[in-house]
Amino acid sequence: MAPPEASVPAHETNEEEDSVWVDLGRLIALSDGIFAFAMTLLVIELVVPVPASPLSGAALEGFLGAKLQADEGVFLGYAFTFTMIAIWWMAHQRLFRRVRRANQTFQWMNMGFLMTISVTPFVLGLLIAPNDSDTLLGVAVFLGTESAASLLLTGMWFYATDHHRLVDPTMSASAIERARTITVSRTGIFVGAFALAFWHPTFGLDALLLIYVLQVLQARQRGGWALRGPIGTLIHEIRTPKAPRPSSPSPPSGDRPGPPG
Repeated sequence: MAPPEASVPAHETNEEEDSVWVDLGRLIALSDGIFAFAMTLLVIELVVPVPASPLSGAALEGFLGAKLQADEGVFLGYAFTFTMIAIWWMAHQRLFRRVRRANQTFQWMNMGFLMTISVTPFVLGLLIAPNDSDTLLGVAVFLGTESAASLLLTGMWFYATDHHRLVDPTMSASAIERARTITVSRTGIFVGAFALAFWHPTFGLDALLLIYVLQVLQARQRGGWALRGPIGTLIHEIRTPKAPRPSSPSPPSGDRPGPPG
């Protein structure tokens, strides 16, 4: 009598399923790893100044102070670019909170977006290169990369939400429309800044401040919180009346200790 055939799991026999859908967990893990690596690589642009000859005391302090002041643009570029990557990670996270499955088309769109993130340390190097702060090359490459990232992420939103292709079927039409409006607005700012850079590079970079404004408006619309800094938070806490603490109930009269006998 022939031995019974071993049962094969459905996910190993369904070749069509394997060829269409990809592992969403691994896709998210890869994305987070690239974001973390790109953020870490940015610090390479921060170089500790070393004097040509040994110095000490006031001479060393003067040398370090002058070099750090001269590298002010490098520090600002690092902080600005780190913040931009953080904004992209938050936007990417919001998308993947809605996505319930992923196919190969969506996977390759995500790979293209991650490519723009991974190249950011190189782009920052061009942006803060000596004597390049007011020239077109570094600014155009930086804004062009950011515009490409925004276009790809917007495309991912539209593709995933089209007829609820990859998102939760219960996602409302208003939520989809709101997400699309935000991504299209962000892309418009980046593309507009990129075009403005050809008129004057500094104006192109200044226009990116609108991204931070959009981020704040988006957060307020989503969570309904008021924007406050540390001082504003302290004032708010002082002005907000505190609810009185409930007093502890008195023990019943029968349980009260009597006078010492």
